[in-house]
Order: sequence, then structure tokens, then C-alpha cells
Amino acid sequence: MNDKKQKNSSWFFGASYSRTKFWVITLLAIVFLGVPTSILDKVSESQGGGEEVLLVLYFCLSFILINTLSNRIRDYGSNPWLALWSLLPLVGLLQALYFGIKNRQN
Repeated sequence: MNDKKQKNSSWFFGASYSRTKFWVITLLAIVFLGVPTSILDKVSESQGGGEEVLLVLYFCLSFILINTLSNRIRDYGSNPWLALWSLLPLVGLLQALYFGIKNRQN
């Protein structure tokens, strides 16, 4: 039982996230990483440079969102590897809406 408790307390690809925790982490990641990245993208377009910083920020944002989605899918009762489909355009949004709204399977 103690091993199961330790597994569920992991932050990376091992935890089970409730719907509330999923939405809070997703929205915070978008606000604190997505918005500044978008602003920096516009600034770097007009002034040039900064592509390396943008690449790191996009990678961090993608990692956080895929991690959060895979943990939510695990809590739902499905295979967390399905989160990799979110790398395709619009699929990630549809997955986030489906698994973020749907209750856990019994």
C-alpha cells in the first residue's frame, strides 16, 4: 500500500489527476508559459532573434501539458500513452476537453 501511495504522489507521468487539478494545472501553464511565449514570439518576429528561448519555452509548455493530460487519462482509467496524440493539431484540444470533462471510469 505504501508503494502505491508513493507512485501516486509522483509529479511526472505517474500521478492520477482529478478533473479540478487537471484544469488548474492546464490553465496555469497556459497563462504563465503560453501567454509570455506568444508575446515573445511576436516581439522576436519584429526584432529578430530569440528563437532559442522560444524553442525552450514551447518545449516546456508542451511537456507540462502532455504530462498533465497523461496523468488525467490515467485517472480516467485509460492508457496514458494516448496523450501523445495531443501532439497533432486539434487532437490535443479535443482530448483535453473529453478527458477534462468526463468522470472516471469504474
